Amino acid sequence: MCSLVNAGADWVPVRNSGCHRQCGTKRNNERMQVRRGTLAEIHGLSALALESKRYWGYDDNFIERCRAELTVTEEDVNTGLLFVAEDDLNRVAGFFLLSEYPFPELSMLLVSPDDIGCDVGKALFRDALRVASVVSRN
Repeated sequence: MCSLVNAGADWVPVRNSGCHRQCGTKRNNERMQVRRGTLAEIHGLSALALESKRYWGYDDNFIERCRAELTVTEEDVNTGLLFVAEDDLNRVAGFFLLSEYPFPELSMLLVSPDDIGCDVGKALFRDALRVASVVSRN
């Protein structure tokens, strides 16, 4: 299934990647979808951002220096340009945030450590490009 985006849509499908979670069992990603982020999940997305950065071996001191930059805010949600990828069990696999002015720019794209290497980042990047294309035309 191909990834589709309409900047006004709440849900869009993401390419099937057949990812494996930590338990080693194959997860059904055919129903992985991207939706707009909500205020209720800003703390969870901020935690995911820190975990994702930590996955790459950065020390705690560096992570703390990045904390503000990796924090998802109410303003980020209110832009309507925060998108979250989740599976059919509502587990968040990653997210991206675009800034709009003067032109769309990718501000954040982070993947849960459990989903790194599962093409989630690739699918999110493609969707971010599509959303940016729609936003820049409006």
